[in-house]
Amino acid sequence: MATPNNLLELAQARDTAAAARVSSARSIFSAAQAAVQAARTAHEAAVAQRAQLDQDVARIRQALNDAETEADAKAAAAELGRKLVALRGHSAVLLTTEGGFAEAQRALEAAEAEAAAATAQVAAAKADLAQATTASARRQGVDDALSRAPLSTLPASAKKLKDTAPTNKPFRDARTRIETDIPAKLIERARDRRAAALAALANQSKLAQASAEALHGLASAPDRTQLQYLAAAEAVSSFIANAVARLDQAKAQLARVADPQEQPLSTAQKAAITAATAKGELAAAEQKKVSDARKALDTAQTDLAVAVLKAKVANLDQAAALDANPAGDATLAPLVTTRDQAVTAFNNAVAAYTPAMKADLAAWEASIPDGTWGLLADFEEAADTLSTLGAATPAQMITDRTTAEKAYVDALLAADKAARTQAFAAAERTRLEAARQSAVGEQSRRILSALRGDS
Repeated sequence: MATPNNLLELAQARDTAAAARVSSARSIFSAAQAAVQAARTAHEAAVAQRAQLDQDVARIRQALNDAETEADAKAAAAELGRKLVALRGHSAVLLTTEGGFAEAQRALEAAEAEAAAATAQVAAAKADLAQATTASARRQGVDDALSRAPLSTLPASAKKLKDTAPTNKPFRDARTRIETDIPAKLIERARDRRAAALAALANQSKLAQASAEALHGLASAPDRTQLQYLAAAEAVSSFIANAVARLDQAKAQLARVADPQEQPLSTAQKAAITAATAKGELAAAEQKKVSDARKALDTAQTDLAVAVLKAKVANLDQAAALDANPAGDATLAPLVTTRDQAVTAFNNAVAAYTPAMKADLAAWEASIPDGTWGLLADFEEAADTLSTLGAATPAQMITDRTTAEKAYVDALLAADKAARTQAFAAAERTRLEAARQSAVGEQSRRILSALRGDS
């Protein structure tokens, strides 16, 4: 059978192997039963022959005792010698048939255990095959959905909605509305702060991902590859479940932002914004330096934390030392230096950003109504959604999932082989240890037989 490439093929292969194992186990069990019967018959025959020889020896001894003439006694003695030789020679035969019978019984017990294990494997394989068949049909449905509109054309539609005229008119209208209501420098600062907030979240995700990767690295190959496969499958499922709704939401957000009746600025509000602009722009330039420095510091701290985590996982005995002095580790020292430099730069930027500047920027920001800030938030979210969906490649998602599934199947096959090998070695150890113990129990008889020259 060809090597399985996916979970369904693996389940089918396991089902076939389980059925073959049951068939083989039944044949082995039948052969073992026949072998036990044959060994029992041979042993019983040897025992009967030994009893006959014992009787013959006893009879001849009696004849020797009852001999009335020297000739009778000589003849009886000669016959007794021949019988004793036969009796001693038969001792080896008896030992051999006893050992053969014991070995046949052990083989029958092993066959019984194998038959029970094979039967259990068949039941498990049938259940796994049913589950894999259902899952495969579900995956095929997912793949079919990605090959049809609207999902097949959704990335191109999202990209056109943002970048291609005249399709991108809703996007351009929304952008014009935002840029009309909010001064450019204030939009720039708002976007910088939004990016910094997203970067902080990304850094948290980076730390969490590092811990997950550390755990995955310590996991067995099947567990590690299963997690990677599930993540790839979830990416496909999530796109199918959410992509259309996300695109519709982005369209609705753009329409809301572009609507002049939605949160319009009054004359007084526009005048207030203009009045605060001059001082606000000067303050915004300094506040940008603080924001940039904070972002750099957060990134430096995250990179150091990730490296420390990896170093601890590599050698947990050094965890306390790494916490106390990470710079003492040659790999971590450059990251500590970068973090310290980022701390200094951030402190300098904070010191240069005076309370008066903070007040000026706050007044400028406060001149923008919350409703207008909400429109900017909707526009930025819609723009991000269109960029993300426009860059999506459903075919690559399926390829990534298929590749991850194959890696998972390969790991499971390797684990199956290792388990079979271990089971074989354990069974052989049990069989050979039992044979050794049996031989030890018969050692004195075998040595005596050897000393006497029994054959």
